[in-house]
Amino acid sequence: PAKRRVKPGEKSSLRIILKDENGDPFEGTTVVTVYDKSLEAIAGGPNTRSIQDFFWNWTR
Repeated sequence: PAKRRVKPGEKSSLRIILKDENGDPFEGTTVVTVYDKSLEAIAGGPNTRSIQDFFWNWTR
């Protein structure tokens, strides 16, 4: 990210480079999540599961 923290209304950017297991460029799909961490203080903590658990720790 251009910045680790961004203030309300402030713009930022993110560059994503995908590579395969050999470090070679890879064209594919990715997921990016962004949220306002101050909402956790208002809500009393996170109210959703970890995105990693949601997408990668599922069973059939």
